[in-house]
Amino acid sequence: MQVFKPRSSDTQLLNRSVQTRSRTLDNRLFLVLIGFFLVPIWLFEYLPLQDGPIHIHTADVLHSFLTDSPSIFQDYYVTNLQLAPNWTTQVILTGLMFITSPAIAQKLLLSLYVILLPLAVRYALNGVRPEAPSFLAFLAFPLCYNLTVNMGFFNFACSLVVFLFTLGYWLRHRNRPSQAGLLLLLVLGLYFTHLFSFIIFCLVVGVLILWQGISLLLSSTRQEYPAVLRQLLMKTILPTGIALLPVWLMCLQFLSQNSTGSTGPRWSASMADNLRLGSLITLSSLVSHSWLELVCAIAIGLVLISLTVYSLQKRDSPKLAAKDGLLVVTLVLLGVYLLAPKSLSGSVTIKDRLLLYPVLTLMLWLAAGQYPSAIRRSLTGLLVSISVAMLVIQTTTYGYLNDYWREYTSVAPLIEEQATLLAINLPAPQDSPSAPDLWRPPKFVRPWQINPFINVSGHIAVARKAVLLNNYQANEDYFPVNFRPELNPFEIMSADDWRLLGKKLHVDILDYAAKTGRPVDYVAVWQTADRPREEQEDVFQQLGAAYELIYTSPQRGYARLYRYKAPA
Repeated sequence: MQVFKPRSSDTQLLNRSVQTRSRTLDNRLFLVLIGFFLVPIWLFEYLPLQDGPIHIHTADVLHSFLTDSPSIFQDYYVTNLQLAPNWTTQVILTGLMFITSPAIAQKLLLSLYVILLPLAVRYALNGVRPEAPSFLAFLAFPLCYNLTVNMGFFNFACSLVVFLFTLGYWLRHRNRPSQAGLLLLLVLGLYFTHLFSFIIFCLVVGVLILWQGISLLLSSTRQEYPAVLRQLLMKTILPTGIALLPVWLMCLQFLSQNSTGSTGPRWSASMADNLRLGSLITLSSLVSHSWLELVCAIAIGLVLISLTVYSLQKRDSPKLAAKDGLLVVTLVLLGVYLLAPKSLSGSVTIKDRLLLYPVLTLMLWLAAGQYPSAIRRSLTGLLVSISVAMLVIQTTTYGYLNDYWREYTSVAPLIEEQATLLAINLPAPQDSPSAPDLWRPPKFVRPWQINPFINVSGHIAVARKAVLLNNYQANEDYFPVNFRPELNPFEIMSADDWRLLGKKLHVDILDYAAKTGRPVDYVAVWQTADRPREEQEDVFQQLGAAYELIYTSPQRGYARLYRYKAPA
């Protein structure tokens, strides 16, 4: 009996057909997920992101300056036009406010981020290898609503998008000197979005070039060394250096200036304190509000570890090869994460930001691997399931927080327009039965938690065109709007601690009026505890002496509004 075997050409055509159908299905699923991930942004009235309202208020102030609308903003603020990072999202928000409301402008900005981040991951993966496994792109979705997004760090979150597009472009064109001009524009965009991502990009590119040079030398004879190094210099090093040099000059000029920003500790470094191995193991940068997110983050970490082990086991040689530059980069970035201080310039989120970069570069290194169809299909299903689970968690949390944000902002109609507003958020004890049910991460994951209420007052200020005296961005030298020095409440009230991240409260409300001749018109108090702590009593003594209580929220009584009483 004769058995007919398919020809090799027929088998290849069949395999290509299967791969094409699989990619088409993945593409459709990818686009559907992008649409689903937009739901939390548009489903609710508020986006409960910690610093989000302050970004909107700052953009609203800048919009007022650009339209020459006479307002109280001109009395309290001045523009800061130095070439500083952290400008991109403020410029986008301000531009959107010419065509829509501030709240919708924020939603459009976050929508743009959610759409572009998965596309940027896919672009960078294809920069490593044109036929990169499509399932790896689904790793972008668990990253969408990461900790920095829920902290409201718009510039940093958007910088990850620009970082991936810039790195993907460089990977494609690093040996084409003619593309240095476009690379310069991308690097400029990266710098003006966030300084961290610009510096990390330079580090990544430097390590990749160094690894490329070492690999070329190891595969060449001594006689070929000069020609190999000359080619690397002319095709890669010089074009990249020409694109980076102008931006580095701006960066150094900015860093050399005296900071007018946070008066918190500039550098905190204790090796035992800074390692944060628990955060690394649990990928805590993906965790914001719930222990369920922690489970999903650990699952993502296990996927990355499993793929790394699989890729290394399938190698012909245990030695690192020329294509392993991104793995070397990942190891370097992990070293940076481990050695970096837990806080810098008053920020306690340094390591939480740094942790995202080795995750991204490891994803890119995995793009060079070959994976059986069974693994690809299984991981696509697993990653989609994790992504949907994290989306449901975020959506549920946003709905829960919106109820409290509506209560907080209910004070707005009682505030006169063009007034000054100070918001005081009094933290409740951890065991307070009346406080909102917010998840507190275990200390081995992260020693602090998001406080979603500390900047809600930005929405109130936008609604009433009021000056928000606890607008921390106006006290920093890398935002486009600053307080006038003679009216800066952070200097006059000694109020660096007033955001109340578990610290003792120091807000001298009455002293502000005595030193500036301008009283604080309204004070909004958000208090979820049954009674103030002992260290908070001084605030209520000041309010009792010069202010009258004009509103208490009917929902739970958490929000109260005090109005200044002019002396008789």
